[in-house]
Amino acid sequence: MNILFFGRRFTYFRNFDTVLRELASRGHLIHLAVERETEEGRPLVEGLIAEYPNNISVGLAPGRTDDDWSWVVSRLRPGLEYLRYQHKLFDDTPMLRERSRERTPGFFVSLGEQVRRHARWTRRPIEAFLRWLERAIPDDPAIRAYIDEQRPDLVLVTPLIALGSSQIDYVRLARSQGIPTALRSHLPDRSHPDSPIASGRCSCRRGRGVRRLQRLP
Repeated sequence: MNILFFGRRFTYFRNFDTVLRELASRGHLIHLAVERETEEGRPLVEGLIAEYPNNISVGLAPGRTDDDWSWVVSRLRPGLEYLRYQHKLFDDTPMLRERSRERTPGFFVSLGEQVRRHARWTRRPIEAFLRWLERAIPDDPAIRAYIDEQRPDLVLVTPLIALGSSQIDYVRLARSQGIPTALRSHLPDRSHPDSPIASGRCSCRRGRGVRRLQRLP
């Protein structure tokens, strides 16, 4: 099986080194794709490649092309996140809400605060409309070409919560091509309530991701 594993940085793979070794030892091909190359976590990845040079590889994944659609994405996605944080579940975690506020465009900040203070019932329909707009954004050709080049049988993603990340685009393109996708995040579920992904033959939700992978032949 050809597995394409997207991680924000090298450090995110440290939670999966045992699983990666097990998969490689069974003959699966794994490409670790990162959005940012940093020195932190690099020794782990280099060690995996040295141990399984024929089964594990690493490379830099492309981000969205810097065009008008990228501008729209960079506004809509933070706005959607901020609206989620207006749920009463986050009333006792003001730091999460404030952190999201700092990176959200002013229009969505004002909208979110009005929703929280005066009409929380409107959050879900507004969020549904904005999500519909976000999903109407065309696929990025560079990301599509990258996935076509890799030809994965399975796409894995971690952590799928960082703003500015293209991981949503990776997953969406894979799913549009019928490629099974799975998310495994080691971060607390509460930090991002809508992050789980289930798709195709390899449906995984939060903590079950690693156990499901261990059952691959």
